[in-house]
Amino acid sequence: MQSMSLPSGASTQCRGCGYPRPRDAGEYRLIRSNLGYMLSMAEHGCITCSILSKSIVKFLSDDDCEISRDDVDELRIDFNMLGAGRSLEVVFLMTPVRLWFFCSESTPWLTKTIPDLPLGREVPEATSAPESLAWAINQLQNCREFHKSCSASSGSPLPRRVLDVFAQGESGVRLYESSGETAPYACLSHCWGRKPFLRTLSGSLDAHKDEIIWPRLPRTFQDAIVFIRKLEIRYLWIDSLCIIQDDQHDWRREAAKMASIYQNSTLVISAAKSPGAYGGLYAELSSKHKTYTVTVSPEERGSDAGGDRESPQPQEKIHFCRARTHNYRLRTPYVTALPTLPIFTRGWILQERFLSPRILHFGPEELTWECLESQTCQCSPDSPTATAAAGPLVPGASAWYNQMVDRSARPKHYYSSAHWRGGMSGAELQTCWRRLVEDYTRLRLTYDKDVFPAVSGLAQAMCAVRAPDDRYLAGLWRDSLLQDLLWDWMERPAQWRAPSWSWAAVKAPVQFLSVAQGMEVECEVVDARTEPAGPDPCGELQEDGTYLVLKGRLVPAVLTLKDRKPGNGPPQPWNLIKLDIVKELCNLWADDGCQRLLAENDSEMAQVYCLLIGRKLPGRGPVFLVLARIGDDDNKDKGPREEPHRYRRVGLLEVHGDPRRPARRDWQHELLVRGEDAVIRVV
Repeated sequence: MQSMSLPSGASTQCRGCGYPRPRDAGEYRLIRSNLGYMLSMAEHGCITCSILSKSIVKFLSDDDCEISRDDVDELRIDFNMLGAGRSLEVVFLMTPVRLWFFCSESTPWLTKTIPDLPLGREVPEATSAPESLAWAINQLQNCREFHKSCSASSGSPLPRRVLDVFAQGESGVRLYESSGETAPYACLSHCWGRKPFLRTLSGSLDAHKDEIIWPRLPRTFQDAIVFIRKLEIRYLWIDSLCIIQDDQHDWRREAAKMASIYQNSTLVISAAKSPGAYGGLYAELSSKHKTYTVTVSPEERGSDAGGDRESPQPQEKIHFCRARTHNYRLRTPYVTALPTLPIFTRGWILQERFLSPRILHFGPEELTWECLESQTCQCSPDSPTATAAAGPLVPGASAWYNQMVDRSARPKHYYSSAHWRGGMSGAELQTCWRRLVEDYTRLRLTYDKDVFPAVSGLAQAMCAVRAPDDRYLAGLWRDSLLQDLLWDWMERPAQWRAPSWSWAAVKAPVQFLSVAQGMEVECEVVDARTEPAGPDPCGELQEDGTYLVLKGRLVPAVLTLKDRKPGNGPPQPWNLIKLDIVKELCNLWADDGCQRLLAENDSEMAQVYCLLIGRKLPGRGPVFLVLARIGDDDNKDKGPREEPHRYRRVGLLEVHGDPRRPARRDWQHELLVRGEDAVIRVV
């Protein structure tokens, strides 16, 4: 039989699969290919193309496979996709299907031939199986015994109210009001869903303290209670039962304690796969997620088979299956094909997940464990390779690259207060907060008023590691306020929930303008104030008393809608409007498409004002906030004023290019000359 190894002198990579690759390739690689070409390269001696194409053909021939041969004409091979360890996946670009490859034992031949192939294992048929419970108990015991970073503060008191799940042996549940005693407790993180479920209200508080009727509890709550009983944890905190839902004072007081509630918990149970409270924790593994095996004989391995040629050599085994959801990773451009589990669309999940020392996700195929020192799942091996060490994921790579990978592959580590305290500079903390906001604003909130409470705990944790005199201001920070103002996107909520200058004022994902290379500040923060609506300084805000006072160059301009031509595609937020003062290349983002502003003026144009914030380096292109005057403040004939004019933010303007270049110097100079230095209030 023909040997399928490449010639020993071959140094070029196969165009069908990208192999051979160095063992320490480090960063990810994406290879575009197709099945026909891989089959051809296999015939010409590429062992990796042989393994992958054989696997794809086997997968297509299975009765549970819903895709056809035509669907695999375009595919992509992802090696070490996140730069965070060994990984090998095949993505069928015309379908949502991905195949994950692994081996149950790492042999010298596999390590040499396919260095990206990870260790893995099959998972139980259900997350409720005894093996799954044993796996979860093992993770918890291992973490408690060996992970110093994950140890909850000793002597931490119980939350004000918790569920006592051993109220009547193992048959009763009641709401228990603690008196400051200490005890281990768990928390439940879940999606509420649309169907109403049992909550604690003012009228049911006393009854719940006596007993909570078991059949009235939704399935997810019942499963969580039974599960923590098996862990021998007596108390469970569920927000809807432990906070009086129709008492605003109680809600704000308890919401202000979210940081400590999650930080001091023994474990957070995440009902990751359920869209509502009735979906339960558990799931059975679909037959579509079965594990397949392909073998490579010694004859196929040829001279690389190794060992004594006179003794029989074992076959090498490579396993593959449909890729697991693995939603503990954040979304990146390279991991968008897998569906996002319901729990990872909730705004509240961010602090429930990142503040707690440990969280156990109940997914649709397996259990996933995250703590401050480890990140693993049931399909991963029980070995040190499953541990997320505190060091850089890619030794030798730049700090920027490692932080990018850390954010995607180990978000619980990247967003942990322990990492903030010990592994980040002041500038890196500023960037980390902006990245957190970008991730947070991609999530959904049922109630607009929760926009600050749902991230308050993380804000408190960030406050503890920033400069002592720094202040939290409606999702921004005093020490980096001018840079934090440079966010963009569109769509504002109908009701006020944050000042116009805060990213929380828009109801959509935001992105911050990159100032990684620095910015020459051209604006002064005279005053910055926020007025909390309750006891939490990082929680809900009152509209009155929340504002910025800024001093800088203010340039008047006229805003109009751009003409839309047929065939130009859907409008983009940076290409909706134009300003009469901008003559060169620029990006102009409208926070809400300026529909409200134009409607108020009953016109296709509106008067706005551009406040110069600074100049981005290295090109020194100016960056402006686009503002609109409010109400009577737009009357310029009122004479001298004791208070600054009031404005609200309507957009962001970035002008590209170096103003020192002769071609651009004149018009940028003329732009700024049209304005005047002013002190304004932005609300």
